[in-house]
Amino acid sequence: MKIEASEELAYWMGVVQSDGCFSIINRKYRKESGYGISLGVGKKSLPMLYKFKELCKILFNRDSKINKSKNRESWNFKIGVKRLLPQFENLDISFKDPPKPPNLCINNPELFGAYLAGIIDGDGSIRIKRKKYPQCMIKITSGKSQNELAEFIRRFLTCAVSITFFEEERILNERVIHGKWYELEFLTSSKNYKFIKMHVLPNLTIPHKKERLKEYIMERFGM
Repeated sequence: MKIEASEELAYWMGVVQSDGCFSIINRKYRKESGYGISLGVGKKSLPMLYKFKELCKILFNRDSKINKSKNRESWNFKIGVKRLLPQFENLDISFKDPPKPPNLCINNPELFGAYLAGIIDGDGSIRIKRKKYPQCMIKITSGKSQNELAEFIRRFLTCAVSITFFEEERILNERVIHGKWYELEFLTSSKNYKFIKMHVLPNLTIPHKKERLKEYIMERFGM
C-alpha cells in the first residue's frame, strides 16, 4: 500500500520521533533481521498509545497487541516495518534524535500543526506560570538540541523559541546516573494562538495536555 501525506501521518511521525523507538529485530529462525517501531508509555499517556495503534492499522495495515509490563505501570506496542522503509525514506521520515520535521510538513500548516501535536503528546509538557498575568509555556524535551524543530516553530507560529541545555546527576538503585538533555520552550501568545487552536489543539490526544491548553486559550483569548 502507498503511504499518503495526511494529518494522521504527520501526527504519527511526531509521536514516533519524540516517544517512539526504531530498532532492529533479530529473528531466531530467519537469516534476515527485521525492523520495528515500538512505543512505551505510562498510564497518563495511554490515550496516545491507543491512537498510535489505530493509526498504524489505518496508515500501514499493521497491527499488534498492547502489552502491559509485569513489574511497573507501563504499556508497550510494537509493529514490524521492514517493507515500509523505502516509503519512509521517500517521505523523509527520520527516527533519530532530536525531532526533525519531514519535508511534507514544512510547507503545510495543517500537517506541521498535526506533527507538532504528536511531538507535544510524546515529549512535551504544557505549564501555566505566573498567577497574576498567566502565561502558557509549551516545553519539548529531547536528548539533543532541537534546532530544526525550533526553526519551523518560529516560521509557522511567529514566536520566540529558546533551547536550554541541562545536566544532572541522580542516584538510582545505588548507581549514579548522569543525565544530559535539552528543553525547547515557547509561549502561547496573541501571535500564535490561532495557529495552535486550528492546527495543534484538534490533534492533541493526551487529555490533561489538551484540556490545559484549551482552557488557557479560552480564558485568555476566547474560542
